[in-house]
Amino acid sequence: MFSHILVPLDGSKLAERVLPHVRAFARLNGARVTLAHVLEPPTLAGRREPTDPVRWQLAAHEAERYLADVRDRLGSDVSSAECRMFEGRTASNIVGFAQSEAVDLIALGSHGEGGLTGWNLGATVHSVALHARTSVLMVRAYGAAPSADAPSRYRRLLVPLDGSRRAEIVLPTVHGLADGHRCRLMLAHVVERAPSASRLPLPEAEAGLERRFLEMRRRRAERYLATVREELAGVGHDVDARTEIDGDTVARLHDLADAEDADLVVVSAHGASESHRWPFGSSVLNLLVYGTTTLLVVQDLHGHELVPSAAEIAAQERHGHG
Repeated sequence: MFSHILVPLDGSKLAERVLPHVRAFARLNGARVTLAHVLEPPTLAGRREPTDPVRWQLAAHEAERYLADVRDRLGSDVSSAECRMFEGRTASNIVGFAQSEAVDLIALGSHGEGGLTGWNLGATVHSVALHARTSVLMVRAYGAAPSADAPSRYRRLLVPLDGSRRAEIVLPTVHGLADGHRCRLMLAHVVERAPSASRLPLPEAEAGLERRFLEMRRRRAERYLATVREELAGVGHDVDARTEIDGDTVARLHDLADAEDADLVVVSAHGASESHRWPFGSSVLNLLVYGTTTLLVVQDLHGHELVPSAAEIAAQERHGHG
């Protein structure tokens, strides 16, 4: 599964909602955990007064004590945990550390010290998720608050699959979670109904052809899910499978997560038709930004395979000439 989990914390209870999940993942395979905190100078927030050196040192000592306390609270479930302090911009420090230290999972709370807002993700969390180029565990900060010290046990996992090998990259992780948590797996495939390219109704002959094609795709999807289900059930997992037909794939996945009472959705960063130009496919990005269920996005591409954006290239060039 994952060998190095990075956990950015800002000292808030909202951000600490990731801790039971970190404990659950680390317990499965003894992953190394890095707890990280970034001190941002006041000038980065637009304040002009210089940083008071005494207050800065006090803040640094307080943050170090906080991270040490969190490490102690994680206890024996985390066999190897370290604390790291950074100074500067939060997102760039977290992303830089993740890329330089072979982090393969970043555990993020959707909100932190800024509190709950009308945005589904805090700005810093959004930046880290999009630029880290690694797997992401997104824990929602809204809803009932579990105890940060309680162990997390997953009961029902929703696993969207589109029939591609890229989507199936999640299956070893799903197997590990199901084996460790004895949870029920729900495999899901949405056969998307194609929108009409014309404002005029289709002639009956064409409409009949569309219906037959849709039915053929549905049967193919059912056979595919049945094969995956048999493979997982053959090693002792409790597995169900659902094939849905809908005009909006991602909306149906949101509905399925709610209807199935899933406490974790596990999905590949890209599907069959997704480009290397973006760190996440469009459906996965929608689940990440607008979902209400804890989401594990397994990155199927190495960082060097992802094409940097124009903004990232411009920032690198400016830094190189700085």
